[in-house]
Amino acid sequence: MESTIHKLIDSEELSNLFTNPGSVKVSFFSQSLFPIYLIRDHEKRVIVKVIDSHELAEVESYSLNYLFQKRIKVPELFHLLKYQNQSYLFMEYIDTDRIQKKDLIETLIVLYQNKNSKFGFERNNYIGTLSQTNAYFEKFSEFFWTQRLYPLVSKAISNGLLDTDHLLKLEEIHFRCAENWGLDSHSPVLVHGDLWSGNVLGSKKGVYLIDPSLSYSIPEQDFAMSELFGGFPAGWIEEIAPLIGLESGYRERRDFWQIYPMLVHVNIFGRSYISGFQNRIMKY
Repeated sequence: MESTIHKLIDSEELSNLFTNPGSVKVSFFSQSLFPIYLIRDHEKRVIVKVIDSHELAEVESYSLNYLFQKRIKVPELFHLLKYQNQSYLFMEYIDTDRIQKKDLIETLIVLYQNKNSKFGFERNNYIGTLSQTNAYFEKFSEFFWTQRLYPLVSKAISNGLLDTDHLLKLEEIHFRCAENWGLDSHSPVLVHGDLWSGNVLGSKKGVYLIDPSLSYSIPEQDFAMSELFGGFPAGWIEEIAPLIGLESGYRERRDFWQIYPMLVHVNIFGRSYISGFQNRIMKY
């Protein structure tokens, strides 16, 4: 892989990325769903993410640019190249540090200031490797059921992971809770959609967001995702909620919001996450 990246650095498309391409060094950096490599010389460091699907890479590039246009902190994108059967997303290296609560709140307030008249998004996208449709809806309950919950519970049923009883129970819970909590009365705002700590980069320059799964929805969706696996500063949700005009009672609703990310994990990682999904729907 390192030799392929060297070849791409020498290409015309990346001719302005490094002043002396022959002096750069390429090394493996990290691995999540896809491998990431660090490219560096004596002046500059660049990250390249190697993605198996060009569509997924194009959506990620689009989403980061969308956030950048909204003045939300994201790594600068340099180029997206397709070579053979893989896509290479070249972007700014962020010298990471601990996530500071003040910086996190500042970045997310800018995110949540972006409003829309309807729930949804202007194009389909992904969460992890799972596709998400994003038609626009007047009501949150219709958007979240038809575009989020129903597709993933149906996929899990098709793969033998869940059954139709789960579908019927989840549908009843979703619409009942949405009505009881008045979720359809919320104004849609831009949310990250996959806000776990691995997608939030702390730095001396503030907090940067990566790997977004964008939609216009309700910020509590992000709050609940952030609490699934930890890694965030204590008390940040309680501080940001009144600043963006959210009602009290999030703790009562948290498990409701965590149903969708649990469905994501059931579909990507399998049976080990079924109990987490079931525990949450049993609470309502």
